[in-house]
Amino acid sequence: MTSEKKSNPWVKDLLVAFAGTTLSIILTFGTSALIDHSNRNKDRKLTALMVLSSIESSARSLEESDAIVARKDTLAHWLLNIPLADVEKLPDQALMPSIAELMTNYAVSTDKTIENIFSSNTDIWKNMGSFQFIDNVGKSYTTLRAVEDDWKEQLQSLSMEYNLIMEHPENYPGKTLPAKILSNKAVRIQMKSLPKRREWLRYAVSAIRELNKNNMALIGISEKEVMAFTDEQSYAATDEASEALFRGDFALPELSPDSLCTMRNETHMLDSLLNGN
Repeated sequence: MTSEKKSNPWVKDLLVAFAGTTLSIILTFGTSALIDHSNRNKDRKLTALMVLSSIESSARSLEESDAIVARKDTLAHWLLNIPLADVEKLPDQALMPSIAELMTNYAVSTDKTIENIFSSNTDIWKNMGSFQFIDNVGKSYTTLRAVEDDWKEQLQSLSMEYNLIMEHPENYPGKTLPAKILSNKAVRIQMKSLPKRREWLRYAVSAIRELNKNNMALIGISEKEVMAFTDEQSYAATDEASEALFRGDFALPELSPDSLCTMRNETHMLDSLLNGN
């Protein structure tokens, strides 16, 4: 037996070669699997960061919208508290600038780029590995679209009434154009709805940020990472080198609708016109 084994060394060589080949295959496929797993995790985290960042950017956009709506709310509060009898006595130029500012269209909108990519790619959903994450993101985007649609509907209703009065003032009661506008029932209803719409904006911001925090915990991403990524994307989008002027840079400071004192300049002007001072 011993002499037979010694006379067949090729058997040993074959076994060694086979073992080496098998080990090589295991190492190759095992390493590839590890690399693939690592890449999937990186892609998963980057995707999560992009989605969470887009939602945080939308929350910030809604906060900016709320600040603008706050000014409109203040104007509406002030105008609604002027007795219609006094409105009739005033010249058009006394109130029309404020009315025009209030009626200026302002669309509440957010960027939909990441939403469209995420919503239409099932491979991304599979790689996320968490139905709860996908469900939370879906709820966030649904909330954002509901806010935009609600605001768009309000704008269309208010603009339609305002434009009809401006185009055909003879069809509406009142001696002056401001009186025709401010005595219109549909216009007044929309003006009075602004506080509720601000409440809806603030609720939406809170709701989507709460869903974002839940998703951070699910994926294992810190809030600090999301905020830093959002700031970085925002910085890249605005391009510091650009010298373009933005209308928002010249926006008036927010005024509180709680007191007519916040409109003291306009109030003094009206008192002067009404009393002949």
